[in-house]
Amino acid sequence: MKTAMQDLIDEMDIIKGQLWEEGLKDKSAMISDMIKKAVNKLEKEKEQIVKDWQKGYSTGCVVGSNDYTNEDEEKDNGNYYYNQTYNN
Repeated sequence: MKTAMQDLIDEMDIIKGQLWEEGLKDKSAMISDMIKKAVNKLEKEKEQIVKDWQKGYSTGCVVGSNDYTNEDEEKDNGNYYYNQTYNN
């Protein structure tokens, strides 16, 4: 699975290639600049996903309850969730 930003980058890359093939190099270069800006936003997007996941997970799973296991401790990490979901 990809994040919305990753999907957008892929779509812009296709458009960039089409514009290049049509001889619209200036527009292709403009899309290329937009892709670079979007790529720079990926880390911020990841931070937001991780933070929000951790907030939701900690609300739903109480540490110290009988249902909380070592496996839960490992998964009590937004980075784990992000990597399992978006870095396939």
